[in-house]
Amino acid sequence: MGIIEPLGVHSEHRGHGFGTEMALGAASALRSMEASSITVATPPSNVAAVAAYRAAGMGNLGEVFDFCRPEW
Repeated sequence: MGIIEPLGVHSEHRGHGFGTEMALGAASALRSMEASSITVATPPSNVAAVAAYRAAGMGNLGEVFDFCRPEW
């Protein structure tokens, strides 16, 4: 399994598909290394990142709270 995280696009360049292209490129590289799957660790509140991952064809398998920082 491979993980794609963190992935970011400068605010001046958002909305042009760069995040999607980076996610697709990372997925392609992981595929060439015979990764069986890929995952990301992005909170649903990160709307731009979620949109980029969905545009790259990734689905949501639900939230995992194992690594969440407690809200104080």
